[in-house]
Amino acid sequence: MRIPTPDDFRQESGPVLLSPWYADLEGADCTLALPDGGEPEEDGEWRPHRPSYQMAKDILPDLEWLRERALAFLDGILSLDGLKLDGEPFVIQLTCDARAQRVTVELEWTNELYLRFGVAFACRMEQAEKSARYTPVEMSMKGQ
Repeated sequence: MRIPTPDDFRQESGPVLLSPWYADLEGADCTLALPDGGEPEEDGEWRPHRPSYQMAKDILPDLEWLRERALAFLDGILSLDGLKLDGEPFVIQLTCDARAQRVTVELEWTNELYLRFGVAFACRMEQAEKSARYTPVEMSMKGQ
């Protein structure tokens, strides 16, 4: 998987000040979302929040592990078998926010195009053990 550079990110247009920045993750078929940096950089350009970008670089090697952990967390709350979601879920978006010390994994299933589940993890990047580094704290569900 190729990790995008800060210049690969695009910001949604519109009236929202400090809206998130997005980049496609080649090789993972998902989108990486980062918060805005909050102010222009030295060259006068606005870019994603640098600490969140670094956090994403540190987290991306664990993406598959996070997907599995998110599934286990969702299954403990919802009983996914009862929802009759066929096939394997895939990560549609990964959001990293170093300010909040959170990463959110959003999942979709190939046969359920109108429903997206998210699991937010509290991150303690100083922890060496993955299971101590990421703690699931919140579930979300979006209909599209």
